[in-house]
Amino acid sequence: MTSHGRIDDYLDGALADAEADAFLNHLADCAACQDELHAGVQLRDREDQLRAAAPPTTVAAPPPIVADPPPIVADPPPVVSLAARRARWRGPAIAIAIAAAAAGAFIVARPTRSARPSTPATPTIALAPTRGLEARLAWSGAAAYRRYDAMRAGAPAVETIDPRAIAALAERGDCAGQAAAYLLAGELTRAEGQYARCPASPDLTADRAALALVRGAPAEALVLADAALTERSDHGPARWNRALALRDLGLGLTAAAEFDRSAADPAWAEEARARAGQLRADLEAQRDGYAQVTAAGRAMVAGGPPIPAPLARAFPARARLRLDDAIRVAGSRARLDELRPLAEALDGLAGDGLVARLAQATPSAAPAPIVAQYVAWIEAGTIADRAAWQRWRADARRAGAEELIVGAMLLSGLGADEPAVVALAARAGDPWIAGLAEVIAAGAVADPGAADAQLAALEARCARGALADYPCLRAAYQRAQLEFARYRAPATTAATATALRLAATTGEWAVRWRALYLAGNAARIRGDLALATAFYDETVAASDDCQTTRVAATIAAELVVADDRLDDAVARVRARPRCGPPTLIELALEVELIRADHPARPVAEVVADLDALTPSDPRDAAYAAYQSARARLATDPSARAALEALVAPGPIAREPGRPDTGQLAASALAVDAGRAGAWDRAIAAISAAVPAPAPPRCGLVLAGERGQAVAVAIDGAGVAAGAMIAHRRAKPPTLPPALAAALTGCAAVEVLALPPWLGADVGLDPALPWRFVTRPPRPIAPGPAHRVIVVDPRPPAGLGLAPLAGFGAAPADAEVVRGDAATVDRVAAAARAATVLEFHVHATRVASSDAPALVLTDHPDGWAATAEEIARWSLPRAPVVLLADCDTGVAAGYDELYWGLPRAFLDAGAGTVVAALVPVPDAEAGEVFAALGAAIAAGEPATTAVARIRAEKIRRDPASWLRHVVVFE
Repeated sequence: MTSHGRIDDYLDGALADAEADAFLNHLADCAACQDELHAGVQLRDREDQLRAAAPPTTVAAPPPIVADPPPIVADPPPVVSLAARRARWRGPAIAIAIAAAAAGAFIVARPTRSARPSTPATPTIALAPTRGLEARLAWSGAAAYRRYDAMRAGAPAVETIDPRAIAALAERGDCAGQAAAYLLAGELTRAEGQYARCPASPDLTADRAALALVRGAPAEALVLADAALTERSDHGPARWNRALALRDLGLGLTAAAEFDRSAADPAWAEEARARAGQLRADLEAQRDGYAQVTAAGRAMVAGGPPIPAPLARAFPARARLRLDDAIRVAGSRARLDELRPLAEALDGLAGDGLVARLAQATPSAAPAPIVAQYVAWIEAGTIADRAAWQRWRADARRAGAEELIVGAMLLSGLGADEPAVVALAARAGDPWIAGLAEVIAAGAVADPGAADAQLAALEARCARGALADYPCLRAAYQRAQLEFARYRAPATTAATATALRLAATTGEWAVRWRALYLAGNAARIRGDLALATAFYDETVAASDDCQTTRVAATIAAELVVADDRLDDAVARVRARPRCGPPTLIELALEVELIRADHPARPVAEVVADLDALTPSDPRDAAYAAYQSARARLATDPSARAALEALVAPGPIAREPGRPDTGQLAASALAVDAGRAGAWDRAIAAISAAVPAPAPPRCGLVLAGERGQAVAVAIDGAGVAAGAMIAHRRAKPPTLPPALAAALTGCAAVEVLALPPWLGADVGLDPALPWRFVTRPPRPIAPGPAHRVIVVDPRPPAGLGLAPLAGFGAAPADAEVVRGDAATVDRVAAAARAATVLEFHVHATRVASSDAPALVLTDHPDGWAATAEEIARWSLPRAPVVLLADCDTGVAAGYDELYWGLPRAFLDAGAGTVVAALVPVPDAEAGEVFAALGAAIAAGEPATTAVARIRAEKIRRDPASWLRHVVVFE
């Protein structure tokens, strides 16, 4: 039976479930049925109103008796009251389905329906007396305070929404109201789609943050709440939702502060204060307990009573560390016996066999001065005097106090680089101590590759459960430090997440705030400013170390600079705590403020602090010299020469994914030259940093610092013209039309660019052959041309990627790597012989890289060819690499450098890389890149082939994705 015209049957509840589903599917696309639905709902509303207004009925006289009563039918139709009828079509799922159909018609197809006089002026949604949604909605129909009533199952309670109210919202054009109704009813997909159709406003952004919270995306909710608060700093729902996002991210102290601010709204004040108090109480109990166990442990080592068992069980790692120290310095059997209850309380919580170890321990025979010095270091929490430690260690060795030497290493890390000390720990026969010593030793390894290997072995043992929680916590934190030193944000993020989880398990408050700081660093370098600020704010609130607090506060101020709130940043810098000399990152922020003409203190003071630094890492030393010269650039003629010395190639090796100080110095020189209108100087600076010869004609030279960029066009006659351009973070500058026009007569354009321009669509005519020149040309290895095509890999099923069907028949002379053979290792091996290397595969994001990765065949060794992996490949024949995949030209979101697949292939030896900055359609991409591969294999230059095919496609489709295909050489 057809579904058309069955409005009354549906509203009367006369349709079976399958028929009702078919009707709803039909309703979504049938304008006539949508009109009838509206009329039917309005009619039933009117019936309800008339029935409610009618006077009470009187009892009438019985009808007269008639000779012939009506005939009896076998199956009389059921009598269904209007109320019963209503109940059958008012359930939440059906109600939302009706509303969805109404929204499609009333909002999208015929928005003029809102003018109908029968539409209620202020439709309302009848909500429950308590709310099941923790988040606040700004939409007026659901903005009033209702007490929160959580569901024990954990999922938010949904509201039963009358479809007539949603239909009325649709007719009024209340887009945000419809979206809120879907959200309240638990229809999250529909809510998201509806919000996407609504005009932007702070209210809408705050409500989208609420939706993100319900979807379990607190980082997204944080970004949305921050955006709403940027527009309206007093936005109550946005602040409430920000507090919830912070809580869900595990940042309880900053969440409590946000709830405190939310208490300014009287209606929400009581719940806000209660939430703030609970969050703060939980975390402050951890902080206070950690301080108590630390103090009690130090007192115990000095001869005081053992740590109380309940406190030790709450903070087992800290208690275990001090118990080991107390055993090492115990001078009698009676003292060892006194420690037995604590060993019993910790046995199994912080390693196994503690009671047995204590039973086998013997009183310390070390001389009193050696023991006294050890106890003093435990009281101090570290060993500050390395020379004193060396003298003490020599005395301890002569006295045979090996356990004390191990304990000093576990306390301070001193001696961890000596295999003999680590071997002493292993001979102690306690896996907890031996594992911890190995972790500390891995952190003392100077070579990052060797440290990586040692940590990987320890992490594998942690994954098997072969190491206790505390050594694994220290391993995770060491991993985070190592990965951040390599500028690898995803790996840093993963390691800090592990460290934070284990810190909660073990009660290690100090590791928690240190891991929070590293998590903020990782979020910052990958461009997640809202998340980074939140991590730094939590670090400031949680840290017990003044220097860490100062640095975290400084970086939060740096993020304020990125948002162009310079006065606020200056105030934050001046308010930071004072403890010791400023660090390099603090001074770099002050240089940013100097360059933005908002110095927080005299330039000479900042320069003096920079020049006083003595970093051990040559990269850090170069960076300090760069910042010093940059601060002096406007006033000191020698600063330019200092920057030029940094731009010149030197002994500092580049590391994939880490900022290049030479390029940073070149950008500063170029911007300084641009400010003076000295375009030739700007060209020279950028050319030296690329490094590639400056084009004598038909060239475009681009560079920038935060907030300002310089562009210089060199026309066909060799005449240079430039411009200074203001821009916001994470958005490439826009090339002035006059500069683009200066290049229109060129046959081809060479673009020398540094961030933020490199890898962006610079705004040139798509029909014009142009390419990014990133380094001098590489000679092609002799030998015959060899085209390698990677196609049809077998990715993991869990990725849910559709097969690609766009690549046609491969040419007979090409090597095709496909299917099961298209593993990362096999593709890397085939690529070594390629002169043209094509990838017709998916690209996706993976946790181990901030740039897109190529999806190859699943294999025990991995399926993702990340930029980091590809940079280690060998491409000796300088191939042209064609990436026929979505977004493969998109870089990681780093301020200071361009990092992504094109740079990785160039680092591996490629001569040219062609990639798209946008998603590409399967069938057309296969056709286009196959044609490109054939043209290049036949000898046509890649830039010319790209421009020719791009122009042909754009003539037929001006919006073609090919407009966003770029060439790197």
